[in-house]
Amino acid sequence: MRMATVVLFLALASGCGPESRDALRCTSETDTDPILDESFTVRYHDSATIRSEALTLTFAELVSDSRCPAGDACAVGGSANVEITASQTGQEPATLELASRSEGVPPLGQTEATYGGYTIALISVVPYPETGRTIQPTDYCVGLRVSNEQ
Repeated sequence: MRMATVVLFLALASGCGPESRDALRCTSETDTDPILDESFTVRYHDSATIRSEALTLTFAELVSDSRCPAGDACAVGGSANVEITASQTGQEPATLELASRSEGVPPLGQTEATYGGYTIALISVVPYPETGRTIQPTDYCVGLRVSNEQ
Protein backbone atom coordinates (compact mmCIF):
# COMPACT_ATOMS: atom_id res chain seq x y z
CA MET A 1 0.00 0.00 0.00
CA ARG A 2 2.78 2.41 0.97
CA MET A 3 4.66 1.61 -2.30
CA ALA A 4 1.52 2.28 -4.38
CA THR A 5 1.09 5.66 -2.69
CA VAL A 6 4.71 6.59 -3.42
CA VAL A 7 4.37 5.54 -7.09
CA LEU A 8 1.14 7.56 -7.48
CA PHE A 9 2.76 10.61 -5.87
CA LEU A 10 5.80 10.38 -8.17
CA ALA A 11 3.62 9.97 -11.26
CA LEU A 12 1.58 13.07 -10.41
CA ALA A 13 4.65 15.09 -9.43
CA SER A 14 6.43 14.22 -12.68
CA GLY A 15 3.55 15.42 -14.84
CA CYS A 16 1.94 12.09 -15.68
CA GLY A 17 -1.37 12.94 -14.09
CA PRO A 18 -4.41 14.37 -15.87
CA GLU A 19 -3.62 17.94 -14.70
CA SER A 20 -0.38 18.00 -16.70
CA ARG A 21 -2.34 17.67 -19.95
CA ASP A 22 -3.33 21.36 -19.71
CA ALA A 23 0.30 22.42 -20.19
CA LEU A 24 0.11 20.98 -23.71
CA ARG A 25 -3.17 22.56 -24.68
CA CYS A 26 -4.14 26.03 -25.80
CA THR A 27 -6.29 27.41 -23.01
CA SER A 28 -7.28 30.61 -24.85
CA GLU A 29 -10.57 30.95 -26.67
CA THR A 30 -10.84 32.33 -30.20
CA ASP A 31 -11.09 36.11 -30.02
CA THR A 32 -14.63 37.16 -30.89
CA ASP A 33 -13.85 40.75 -31.89
CA PRO A 34 -10.34 41.06 -33.33
CA ILE A 35 -9.19 44.37 -34.79
CA LEU A 36 -6.53 45.45 -37.27
CA ASP A 37 -2.93 45.81 -36.08
CA GLU A 38 -3.49 43.88 -32.83
CA SER A 39 -2.67 40.25 -32.08
CA PHE A 40 -5.55 37.84 -31.60
CA THR A 41 -6.05 34.13 -30.99
CA VAL A 42 -7.73 31.52 -33.21
CA ARG A 43 -8.18 27.94 -32.04
CA TYR A 44 -7.76 24.93 -34.35
CA HIS A 45 -10.64 24.66 -36.85
CA ASP A 46 -12.15 27.90 -35.54
CA SER A 47 -12.59 31.30 -37.21
CA ALA A 48 -12.23 34.94 -36.22
CA THR A 49 -13.70 37.83 -38.20
CA ILE A 50 -12.40 41.37 -38.28
CA ARG A 51 -15.84 42.91 -38.67
CA SER A 52 -14.68 46.35 -39.82
CA GLU A 53 -13.01 44.66 -42.82
CA ALA A 54 -15.41 41.72 -43.31
CA LEU A 55 -12.26 39.57 -43.21
CA THR A 56 -12.48 36.06 -41.76
CA LEU A 57 -9.47 33.94 -40.85
CA THR A 58 -9.79 30.23 -40.08
CA PHE A 59 -7.10 28.06 -38.49
CA ALA A 60 -7.65 25.32 -41.06
CA GLU A 61 -4.79 22.91 -40.46
CA LEU A 62 -1.65 22.18 -38.50
CA VAL A 63 0.68 21.13 -41.33
CA SER A 64 3.64 20.21 -39.12
CA ASP A 65 5.35 21.02 -35.83
CA SER A 66 9.09 20.39 -35.94
CA ARG A 67 10.01 22.83 -33.15
CA CYS A 68 12.68 21.53 -30.81
CA PRO A 69 10.86 20.16 -27.73
CA ALA A 70 11.38 22.04 -24.47
CA GLY A 71 14.36 20.66 -22.61
CA ASP A 72 15.99 19.07 -25.68
CA ALA A 73 19.16 20.26 -27.37
CA CYS A 74 18.57 20.47 -31.12
CA ALA A 75 20.90 21.55 -33.92
CA VAL A 76 18.00 23.35 -35.64
CA GLY A 77 15.08 25.08 -33.95
CA GLY A 78 12.43 23.91 -36.42
CA SER A 79 9.05 25.53 -36.92
CA ALA A 80 5.33 24.99 -36.70
CA ASN A 81 3.61 25.33 -40.07
CA VAL A 82 -0.09 26.07 -40.26
CA GLU A 83 -2.72 26.70 -42.93
CA ILE A 84 -4.91 29.75 -42.47
CA THR A 85 -7.91 30.22 -44.75
CA ALA A 86 -8.62 33.87 -45.48
CA SER A 87 -11.95 35.00 -46.89
CA GLN A 88 -13.59 38.34 -47.47
CA THR A 89 -16.89 39.40 -48.98
CA GLY A 90 -16.50 39.72 -52.76
CA GLN A 91 -13.20 37.78 -52.96
CA GLU A 92 -12.24 34.18 -53.50
CA PRO A 93 -11.01 32.49 -50.30
CA ALA A 94 -7.29 31.68 -50.15
CA THR A 95 -5.25 29.19 -48.12
CA LEU A 96 -2.10 30.71 -46.65
CA GLU A 97 0.66 28.49 -45.28
CA LEU A 98 2.55 30.27 -42.51
CA ALA A 99 5.55 29.21 -40.41
CA SER A 100 6.46 30.11 -36.85
CA ARG A 101 9.77 31.74 -36.01
CA SER A 102 12.47 30.03 -33.96
CA GLU A 103 14.82 32.12 -31.89
CA GLY A 104 18.08 32.73 -33.75
CA VAL A 105 17.05 30.62 -36.77
CA PRO A 106 15.53 31.79 -40.07
CA PRO A 107 11.91 30.62 -40.42
CA LEU A 108 11.25 27.44 -42.40
CA GLY A 109 8.64 29.11 -44.59
CA GLN A 110 6.97 32.49 -44.70
CA THR A 111 5.83 34.05 -41.44
CA GLU A 112 3.37 36.35 -43.17
CA ALA A 113 1.33 36.47 -46.35
CA THR A 114 -0.90 38.92 -48.17
CA TYR A 115 -4.56 38.63 -49.01
CA GLY A 116 -6.92 41.29 -50.33
CA GLY A 117 -4.65 44.20 -49.40
CA TYR A 118 -3.87 42.86 -45.91
CA THR A 119 -0.73 41.37 -44.41
CA ILE A 120 -1.52 38.39 -42.20
CA ALA A 121 1.31 37.50 -39.81
CA LEU A 122 1.71 34.38 -37.67
CA ILE A 123 2.78 35.61 -34.23
CA SER A 124 2.68 32.38 -32.22
CA VAL A 125 1.70 28.72 -32.17
CA VAL A 126 0.63 27.26 -28.82
CA PRO A 127 1.36 24.88 -27.14
CA TYR A 128 5.10 24.38 -27.39
CA PRO A 129 6.15 20.71 -27.74
CA GLU A 130 7.69 18.72 -24.89
CA THR A 131 9.73 15.53 -25.18
CA GLY A 132 7.66 12.36 -24.93
CA ARG A 133 4.31 14.21 -24.94
CA THR A 134 1.79 14.03 -27.76
CA ILE A 135 -0.19 17.13 -28.70
CA GLN A 136 -3.47 16.67 -30.53
CA PRO A 137 -4.24 19.13 -33.38
CA THR A 138 -7.36 20.25 -31.49
CA ASP A 139 -5.12 21.43 -28.64
CA TYR A 140 -3.43 24.08 -30.81
CA CYS A 141 -4.17 27.74 -31.34
CA VAL A 142 -2.40 30.47 -33.26
CA GLY A 143 -1.71 34.11 -32.60
CA LEU A 144 -2.28 36.26 -35.68
CA ARG A 145 -1.99 39.95 -36.52
CA VAL A 146 -3.55 41.59 -39.57
CA SER A 147 -2.37 44.91 -40.99
CA ASN A 148 -3.66 46.94 -43.91
CA GLU A 149 -0.97 47.05 -46.62
CA GLN A 150 -1.75 50.66 -47.63
